[in-house]
Amino acid sequence: MIISGKIRELTNLIKRTEEYRRYQRVRIELDQQAELKKQVDAFRIEKYRMQQFGADMYAAADELHARYHFLMEDPLVLEYLELENTICKMIRETCDEIVQEIPLDLPDIG
Repeated sequence: MIISGKIRELTNLIKRTEEYRRYQRVRIELDQQAELKKQVDAFRIEKYRMQQFGADMYAAADELHARYHFLMEDPLVLEYLELENTICKMIRETCDEIVQEIPLDLPDIG
């Protein structure tokens, strides 16, 4: 199928970006510190759940960052989280552009 080939091209383009290559290097470095990686993953899971299910986002974010403040002092962790966010934003913007360029007549469910 033509589309799947183009998707592979797009994913390969993303993988060749400087941000993605840096992300992979930092991820490997973080993976070598098992306990730190475990703590980072716990933070990421809680942050995800908070974003998906949290009622009071500001209070929940403050509480989350207070509990994991020690992680935010580690330059490797900060770089990892920043790069992860950058890659996610790149993917999100790509999806948004596709959705804007291919209009569908979807009902308002709000």
